Amino acid sequence: MTTPVRIKTFRADSLQVAYEQIRSEFGPDASVLETKPIKRGFFGKSLFEVTASTKVAERPATKEEETLDSIPKPNEAAMLGTDRSIESPLGADRSVAGPSDGDRGGAKDRMEPVSVSHFQGNASAKLDRICQQVSQEMLGAGLEVSIVEQWIMAARATCDPAVFQDAWSLRSEILTWVRDFVHCAPPLDLDSRSLLRIALIGPTGAGKTTTIAKLAATLSMDSQGKVGILQLDPRNLGPCRSLLGYQELMGWEFEVATKLDEIAGALERLQRCDRILVDTPGCSPSDRGSLEWLEQSLNLACPTSTLLVVPSICNSHTFQRYELSFAGFGPDSMVLTKLDESGGLGPLFSCLQNSSIPVSFLTNGQHVPSDLIPATNARLAQHVFSFTS
Repeated sequence: MTTPVRIKTFRADSLQVAYEQIRSEFGPDASVLETKPIKRGFFGKSLFEVTASTKVAERPATKEEETLDSIPKPNEAAMLGTDRSIESPLGADRSVAGPSDGDRGGAKDRMEPVSVSHFQGNASAKLDRICQQVSQEMLGAGLEVSIVEQWIMAARATCDPAVFQDAWSLRSEILTWVRDFVHCAPPLDLDSRSLLRIALIGPTGAGKTTTIAKLAATLSMDSQGKVGILQLDPRNLGPCRSLLGYQELMGWEFEVATKLDEIAGALERLQRCDRILVDTPGCSPSDRGSLEWLEQSLNLACPTSTLLVVPSICNSHTFQRYELSFAGFGPDSMVLTKLDESGGLGPLFSCLQNSSIPVSFLTNGQHVPSDLIPATNARLAQHVFSFTS
């Protein structure tokens, strides 16, 4: 028996690099099925996407296959001199004949004929049932119908039969595929002695201030450096009370700048801090004035890293709008907030797959800092499915 071929899509900056990846993983006999250029995000650089397959490999037969293969074929029966009074096991009615009435003591003890198609039919029905169950789980998690259909078809065509033993096995297999389609940022280098100045940007209501508190608490506990917070407040609404409360509890330095010409002085007063978090005002993608003020303030704050904060409760259209509006600020990575409210990342999977901005953190509640979770491919995949494996 032979195993189905493996099919995988590789992405690289050039075709040469993609082909090297294919040869490294699939060997010299791999076949290229499709090649196309793609773009990750509106401002992302062009990449090449190459779909390749492995060579068909031999595998041991399963017990069920050995059982079916052990049934003699008509020509084998003739060669073995089988009694012609007994119907061939794969005769016209394609059934396996049982012993005669005399051997078994009468018709009531006669063995019922079992067709080969009976085994195949049961296996096919089980496969359909498992595929249907996992499909409903993915659809219930909010994944697009086209993506679900594509993955189920790929599983049927390429997976080993053992994957279809139960829904858990198929679900786990597809989870490994999801991990290859989402990309995460490397963790923050908390051991570095160089200045770490992180600015959080994003739309109004995304959860930037709460995320600032979680990040500040994490930095306070995981590093030896002094933590400071700079709140940019062009509307002159006053210091955020929740941040002030945590600041008094954790001993953070805290400064507020309501005007552009106040930013330099605020940073000078925070010069004792080697971990500074910049809390920026929320901006609507359609508010050009707010976006311009944000650009000017970031030029003065000079962050070493910029995180785009996006609420996971938004739909794919809104997500793409946020990414396009804030891409000009050059965010290094993305924080996906409010997972406890959205129920999962399934509806945003196609956006995450095509985004040029990797994910660095997930937040799933209001607790500081426990509800701030570093993003990994495995965690993202689990949240796409809205369950943990």
